[in-house]
Amino acid sequence: MAEQLGLFSLLQQTEETHASCFKPAVLFEEELSESYPFLSYRLSPSRWVTHFDGSGDRAGRHIAAVNRLPAVRSRLIELLAKLREDAHPGLCDAWMAMATAQERLYLDYSGEGGLAVSPDLIRSQLTYIRDRQPSSSQRKALLSGLYALLGSEFPPAAASLAESLRSQARQFSFGEISAVRVDYFLEGLKTLEEEAAGKEIFEPAARRLNSDEGNGAYYSPEVFQHLLRLIPLSAIAGEEINVLEPNVGKGSLIRPMVHHPGFLIVANDLNPISAEIAEVTTMVDPEAIVFACREGRAIHPVRNCAVFKSHAFDLLTLLPDHLFDLLIANPPYTFDHPKSGFDRQLRAMGLSKGPQGFSLAAYTRQILPVKLREGGISILITSARSRNFKRTRHASGHVTHPMMILAITGQPFSENDAELVPVSMPAYVFDGEGIAEKRQIRAECFVSINVFLSSREANGKQTVFSECAIIRVHHEQLASFVDLCLSPSRWKSMERQLLGPSMRMLQSANLLRIFSRIKEALRNDLEAKRTSAKRRYDNEEADRHEKRIEEVNNQRFHQIGTFEELNEWLAGLSERWNIPVRKEIERTLRTNPLREIFAKKRKSASPASTVAADVKRVFRAVLSVSDRFFSRFYLLSAIYPALALREIAERHGPFDGVAFGGTHPTLKRTPYPFSMYLLKESEISELLETFPEEERKEVLAKMRERMRLLISHVAEFNAVGKTASEALNAAFGNSWRQDLVRGVLPQRRRIPPLLDSGNGLVEALARLLLNLVEQDAVKVREKNEALATFDLIERQEQYQRYLKDFNSGGLTEKRIGNLVRKTEELIAVMQKAQEILSGSRTAPGRKIRLQPVG
Repeated sequence: MAEQLGLFSLLQQTEETHASCFKPAVLFEEELSESYPFLSYRLSPSRWVTHFDGSGDRAGRHIAAVNRLPAVRSRLIELLAKLREDAHPGLCDAWMAMATAQERLYLDYSGEGGLAVSPDLIRSQLTYIRDRQPSSSQRKALLSGLYALLGSEFPPAAASLAESLRSQARQFSFGEISAVRVDYFLEGLKTLEEEAAGKEIFEPAARRLNSDEGNGAYYSPEVFQHLLRLIPLSAIAGEEINVLEPNVGKGSLIRPMVHHPGFLIVANDLNPISAEIAEVTTMVDPEAIVFACREGRAIHPVRNCAVFKSHAFDLLTLLPDHLFDLLIANPPYTFDHPKSGFDRQLRAMGLSKGPQGFSLAAYTRQILPVKLREGGISILITSARSRNFKRTRHASGHVTHPMMILAITGQPFSENDAELVPVSMPAYVFDGEGIAEKRQIRAECFVSINVFLSSREANGKQTVFSECAIIRVHHEQLASFVDLCLSPSRWKSMERQLLGPSMRMLQSANLLRIFSRIKEALRNDLEAKRTSAKRRYDNEEADRHEKRIEEVNNQRFHQIGTFEELNEWLAGLSERWNIPVRKEIERTLRTNPLREIFAKKRKSASPASTVAADVKRVFRAVLSVSDRFFSRFYLLSAIYPALALREIAERHGPFDGVAFGGTHPTLKRTPYPFSMYLLKESEISELLETFPEEERKEVLAKMRERMRLLISHVAEFNAVGKTASEALNAAFGNSWRQDLVRGVLPQRRRIPPLLDSGNGLVEALARLLLNLVEQDAVKVREKNEALATFDLIERQEQYQRYLKDFNSGGLTEKRIGNLVRKTEELIAVMQKAQEILSGSRTAPGRKIRLQPVG
């Protein structure tokens, strides 16, 4: 994260957004603005539109942009420093030149995917690596074209030279790179091409890199910016709309928002050049600064966009507690599990993760939506071959529901020399004026506009979210299609049938997002007041705030149909509670937690322990599969129940053979060890911290291994989990999980058939259940009470410490006598414990007799 703060540190910190720093944005209040305080942010496509005249022009301009990037960045830093010192009209010309440089940099750069591999391209990439020294994963993503080239087959005469170049290329992934090494390597490439007997080696490598079975083409033509016009993005006065773009490239999809005061954008790209170009071209708006300088106004450049340079797979770690309103992504066009032979290449390029190659496209569709708040909208542009537009159920219990699905035709990426394999399917057709009847079409990619919902809102009887049809749109007609969607007066019967439900769902999603945001703000405000009242021992006020929290929680979305009704609800709360509810909400929302990413100086937090970090990653892995119970059981069963029993008993009361006698609600009623698998993340961390070091290391190693296996085999685990759920439901009934949590064990006769089911999860659960059913709680309680009189482990530890001290001193008759006495005492204690545990008396131990010394 420190990398992306370098340029930010030159900007002045301010909590307020000054409109003078931006080009005039279209901000207008909704109809009946006097009734409620919500603003709508309407977006228009950027005037920056990328166009190349053939592959040669594209490659040449791309290389020139990469070579020009350091100078543009340095000049921007210099101008920002001068701006902080004094904003005067003399800077206008310099900032106008910066605006031109930014635009040219953006329009010339085209991203790495699908570029024709050439010596000049490789030189520019290696020069960037030499100057910037990015991480190993970023280098691999940057040099993917070079690796594809050297992975080709060469004639026997050139085989040894090709192997030497492969070895040199692998060394570029780490360490420093000098100009001499770059020149030597490029000279070797030239020799390789000559020894290949005139065979063209660069063009096949480009085709291999950009093949549909491998990387795929994943550019973001600016035409897709028209989709942002479809989405109603309302906000409470003073609130910012949080946007996440996990595969930003050079920033094509987010350009309409980067200088808009109502948006806060977090972008990411593993390719360091793409991420840096997105950062440099979105940091500030030079034209707005020129306008402010000429008018003599104060300038407070406010950051609206932060760009990470990391794996998109790491975003859940980088953004642990932040929620977003809009997710917009055009992930690489790969299969969920790439075909054999491409796994290693895609992992090197950052397009998949894990030994089985869980693709970035699948991760963006299945995992990242959990970063949306309820009612949040996602726009996903995916390959037609993947058909990644269906409804998705997440492990958090939420659903990503498609509200509009567009099949894009006409090779929208062909201007960038990328060809996608079309897929045939039935769909309704937009002909440029209206929507025609359904027929068979061929599409290259899909655009799906989705809403993130709780299962209750998605599947309830009163839900407003219904199914939507697929509409074919030629990419050149996408703007006309959006115009039609926004003009209900032009709709005929077919448009009313297809577009009407989609537009109503978009409006409902917008209302749901605002409603969720208001409830969240009210709860946080009331909870803070209730806590403050408790600290003052004002129980009456604390109870009053508790009732208000309950009233807010009981309000359901289906009771709110319009913004007017939402405003009436807020007005009613203000009247009943006799407080200005709207002002309290605005005050709470004025501070955006996402702003901490943009802060120049962040409070130094105490680093989390290794145990807490490992447990945190394990609990994150729980969200990667569809069944949380089975994933918890699989991951946390790496903790041996027998090892944890003593530590849990010390913290939460004695163990009675089934559960613990303390006040913990789960440990008290749920049979152990199932109760341990239901503990919170912090409780598991605290438990493992109390383990002896060697045992803790062993358990954490097993948990990490299971986590890696789980993440890399999500589809397989989901299939096993589904089969296990069906088998257990058939054996014990659909409520067996709830019964188990309440402490009700199944009948013994139903368990043995499951021991030979062939499903690992079913068999493991059955063995645990059988042990619990056959366990005699009365005998266990008696043994615990008998063993409670002495602590065996403590006695052994004391004895080990005495032995250590004994070995460090000289031998005397008194010391030997003490050792014999302590040994006999420990033996007696162990024999007594053995009698209690076995229920039978053991043979008396042999008396140790003292022998005279010397």
